[in-house]
Amino acid sequence: MDAVAVSGMNVKNGFALVRRPSSAVEKAAPGAKRILSGMIADTLVLANKTSLVRIVIADDEGWFLEMMEMSIRAKFKNVNLQMFQDGEKAWQELSQAGPNLLITDDIMAQNPELNGQNLVRRLVERKVAYPIIVVSGWPPTEKWVERYANQNPQIAFLRKPFTQEQLYAELSKHLGSQL
Repeated sequence: MDAVAVSGMNVKNGFALVRRPSSAVEKAAPGAKRILSGMIADTLVLANKTSLVRIVIADDEGWFLEMMEMSIRAKFKNVNLQMFQDGEKAWQELSQAGPNLLITDDIMAQNPELNGQNLVRRLVERKVAYPIIVVSGWPPTEKWVERYANQNPQIAFLRKPFTQEQLYAELSKHLGSQL
């Protein structure tokens, strides 16, 4: 559990650890208590904004990963991107800790046994709670993604090639205020 200092307080996982007010503050006038409560609420909002959104991207094309990194970092500053060119390595990471969002290509030539479809199937079987965006330029991909999306609205399809605006719209749709 990483902790960071925010206004002299410890913050873990987006929550501020605040010392209990001294007895002098507890005995203070009601207005002083409201001011203190407001300061604590402001600190909690700030602490929540400082946590990074973790996005895992799996695609066998290095140029695509670079393009995704540049596009996402250009728009969103509070992201931690983890990129994998191999479905198996992505699966190992996803098995250890779930991200806020997964973006995966369907076809990954470097490890055809664990392509995007098999990766999504495994994650659906585990009933993961995070959104998954499948990207592909191969038309049949849209059909199987649609079948999964009918069961789970957290699964979406983005046809390659797509614009930055389409990418940003999908990220905002699934991550909303986390960004």
